[in-house]
Amino acid sequence: MTSRVLALPALFTEAQVAERLGVHPETVARERRRGRLAWINVGSKIRIREDQLAEYLEKAQCGFISETTSPGGKASITSAGQTNLDAHTAHQLAQEITATRKSSSRGSSSSTMSRETSAQNS
Repeated sequence: MTSRVLALPALFTEAQVAERLGVHPETVARERRRGRLAWINVGSKIRIREDQLAEYLEKAQCGFISETTSPGGKASITSAGQTNLDAHTAHQLAQEITATRKSSSRGSSSSTMSRETSAQNS
């Protein structure tokens, strides 16, 4: 008679998942409680299978930032997948985004209110 060896899936604690993701264990627990991260009970212990973690990461994947140059010579960004930016480019884009948000928030409150009102009415 041949005995069959069952391959068990890798199981991780919330602390181990947090360490792998570089986040606080409470962040992992919060994602689990919100139903975003699947988990299993082993007795009274919470465990996360490797495939559950992979599924969570796949669902959590954000769009990528594609850098193009606009007519004014400034970089513009679009969301369409994922890419790796070098630190300098990422810093430049962050500064441009922040500058754009700051300059748009400097407008008068009445123009901001009218824009918000027209957006709500649309």
